[in-house]
Amino acid sequence: MNAGLSTSPHQYNVPQVREVASPVKPEDEQRRPLTQRELVAMSLLACPGRG
Repeated sequence: MNAGLSTSPHQYNVPQVREVASPVKPEDEQRRPLTQRELVAMSLLACPGRG
């Protein structure tokens, strides 16, 4: 019947999303111009049916 959940609710707090979420790429990688190989790879990943 999970009596522990009602007696001590503070132990089961969900962590803030702000702490867990982090940017996928550093800013310098986003500003870097894409090479031709990266553009081709992105196009193949975006549209696998064309290849």
